[in-house]
Amino acid sequence: TNDQGRYLLQLCKDANSYVVNHLRYKGKTFETDLTFRRRTNWLTELDVCLASQRALPLITNHGGDSNLQVDQSLYLPSDHAPLIMQLAVADKQMTTDLIVARFKKSLEPMK
Repeated sequence: TNDQGRYLLQLCKDANSYVVNHLRYKGKTFETDLTFRRRTNWLTELDVCLASQRALPLITNHGGDSNLQVDQSLYLPSDHAPLIMQLAVADKQMTTDLIVARFKKSLEPMK
């Protein structure tokens, strides 16, 4: 792990958050794919998703599959592929204010 990786791990520790890529959590493993390319060749996985401990049970994707989606479309104007993490929430009428409030609450220490 380099300095940037150590800083990221310390940030996660301080914020009670986790790197979701390849994380095993309650019987699920959040797999991902290569996220960095040179021209048309996908080379390595540089990009990560972070989630608070409270958000981990909500992560889902593609009909309940626990994989994170990596959009490796070559038409995107970047050499990094976007990672897509979907959260399953019961309330379909969530406003931006509610999402921000829940995110701030997720950063609070658990009691």
